[in-house]
Amino acid sequence: MKFLDQRGELLRQGLLHVKGHSDAQLDRSPEERSEYLIAYGLGSRSNCIRSLQSVHEARSIYRWFGEADIRGFKENCYVVSKLMCINAIEQGVGWAAEHDFFWFLLSDQDDLLRWFGAIEPSKTWLSNALNPNDHLFRHYQMSLAVRGDWTALGDRAEQQLAKDPPKLKKCMVDQRFYLALSQGDKAGMVDALTELTSPAMAKKRNDQLEFGFTHFFIGTHATMYAKLAWRHGHQIEIDTPYIPREWLPIQPLDHYEDPYPFMREYRNDALPPPRSGRAGKTQVEPPSVSAARK
Repeated sequence: MKFLDQRGELLRQGLLHVKGHSDAQLDRSPEERSEYLIAYGLGSRSNCIRSLQSVHEARSIYRWFGEADIRGFKENCYVVSKLMCINAIEQGVGWAAEHDFFWFLLSDQDDLLRWFGAIEPSKTWLSNALNPNDHLFRHYQMSLAVRGDWTALGDRAEQQLAKDPPKLKKCMVDQRFYLALSQGDKAGMVDALTELTSPAMAKKRNDQLEFGFTHFFIGTHATMYAKLAWRHGHQIEIDTPYIPREWLPIQPLDHYEDPYPFMREYRNDALPPPRSGRAGKTQVEPPSVSAARK
C-alpha cells in the first residue's frame, strides 16, 4: 500500500510537471516562440530546435498519462525524433545516445529509427564505445540492437559481463537483456526486465537528468528494451506498471504530421546521411538556406 501511495503521488507530480512544460511556448508572445525565431532566422537555430524538442517530449508524456491518447503520444514522439535528426544533420553528432532512442522507438516511425540507428561514434568517441569500462559501451549496444547486428551485440554483452566493471554494476542487467535479445531468449529477456522494473532498481535507474519527463511514470530503460524485443518479433509480457503495455505493439500511424514548416524541408525517407562530428559547429545548411544562396 505504501508503494501504491508513493507511486500515486509521483504520478500526480509528474502530470503537473509535464503539463507545465508542454505549455511552455504558449506563455510567450508569438515573436518570442521558437518556431517564429527559426522562421525568421533569429537567435540560435539549434537551441530553438532543442527548445521545441523539449516541449514535444513533455507533450508526448502528457498525451498518454494525462489524456490516454496513444495517437497524440506517438505523434509527439515522432516530432521529437525528427527534430533530433534535423539538429544532427545541421550541427553534426558525435554519437547516438541510448536514451534518445526512446522517442524513435515509441513513435513507430521506421525511417527515422533506421536513420538514427545508423549513426556511428565519431573518432572522438569511438574508443569509449569500444571500452567495456565506459558507459558509452552500453549506449552503442542500443544502436546494434536496432540494426539487428546480433553477433556484435552478443559478443559485446558477454565482454562487459565478463569485465563486470565496479562502477557499472547496476547496468549489468542491461547486458543480460542484450545478450538474451541477441540469442532470441525470451525467458532471459523477461528475467532481465523483471529485475530492471523492480521498485528499488527502477528508482535507482530512473534517477537521471535525461529522464526528466519520463521518470515519474515508467522505467525508461525497461520500456525501450521491451519495445526493442517487440520490434524484433519477441512479444514479451512483463507484469509491471513501469512498462505501459499499450506502447509495445508495433503499430505505425497512417500519417505523421510535421507541425513546423522547417521540418517539411526534410523528407523522412530521404534524409542526408548521418554526419559525425562535435555538435555546435554547423555542418550542413538547412535546405531553405542553401536554396537562397543559389
